[in-house]
Amino acid sequence: MVSDKIVKDIQIEFELMDLVVNEIEQLVSEIGNNEPTNVQKTALGAFATQIYNGIENLFKRVYKHSQIQLPKGENWHIELINSFSENSIIKLPIKLSPKLINEINNYRKIKTLFYAWIFTKFELEYSQRYNKRNQKSLF
Repeated sequence: MVSDKIVKDIQIEFELMDLVVNEIEQLVSEIGNNEPTNVQKTALGAFATQIYNGIENLFKRVYKHSQIQLPKGENWHIELINSFSENSIIKLPIKLSPKLINEINNYRKIKTLFYAWIFTKFELEYSQRYNKRNQKSLF
């Protein structure tokens, strides 16, 4: 039996994800056929990350409702997603096709790449600005 609490929690999560999708649609409309600026790229990456986090939150809620302990360790995100696969031995009330699991894993990869990109981008910009300020003139 599904409790009212998990239904409400899942509805809230979907509503939050819907808000993010609306923001993405608005931003994509503003960009049009132009090359997105760094700010727009950053916003799109953040929105994609929020979508992934919403999916992950849904999965965590199902775990909690099913009274199953969340995976631990370095790869817990991957284990969480894969536990919803039709091939998983973990007994969950919902199982997803390998194709959908792959798509969700792609969002997880986007999140990882986004954080790596944003960190590297700002680190390089800081380094360039710092080096410019601290260069000594030979004249």
